[in-house]
Amino acid sequence: MALFLDTNVFLYAAGGPHPLKEPCGRVLKAVADGTVEAVVDAEVLQELLYVLERRGMLRQGAALVSSVVELVTRVLPVSAHDIELTCKLLLKGTGLPVRDALHVAVMMNNGLDSVVTADRHFAMVKGLRCLRPEDVRTGSRE
Repeated sequence: MALFLDTNVFLYAAGGPHPLKEPCGRVLKAVADGTVEAVVDAEVLQELLYVLERRGMLRQGAALVSSVVELVTRVLPVSAHDIELTCKLLLKGTGLPVRDALHVAVMMNNGLDSVVTADRHFAMVKGLRCLRPEDVRTGSRE
C-alpha cells in the first residue's frame, strides 16, 4: 500500500537541525531503497517550490522538486474532480487548511488512505490513517 508523503516530510528532511529531520530522512531513505512505496500530488511539488522560494532558496527548491519526482512512485495530478471534493471537505467543516484538504481529496479520489505527515490535523479525517514520520515502519513493506 502506497503512502502519501506530505510536504513537511521533505522540508524537514532537507532542512536544518530539527527533531523531525532524522525521522523524515529515514522515511525518504526507505522510499529510495524500495522498502516503502510513496506518492505525492502536484500540489506537494508546488508547496515545496513556494516555501523555498519565499525563503530565497528557489534553486534549492527546484533541485528538491526534481529529487522528489525521481524518488516517489507516482506524482498524482490535481483535477477539477479533486477541487470539487476539496470544496465539499472544507464545507463539511473538517478543520483542514485548504492545501491539506486538497491533498486529502486527491488521496480519496486515488484510493489512498495513509498519509505521512508532521501535521496532526490530518487525523481529524475519518478513514484516513495518519502516520507521523517516526512511526513509519521502514524495515518492511508498508
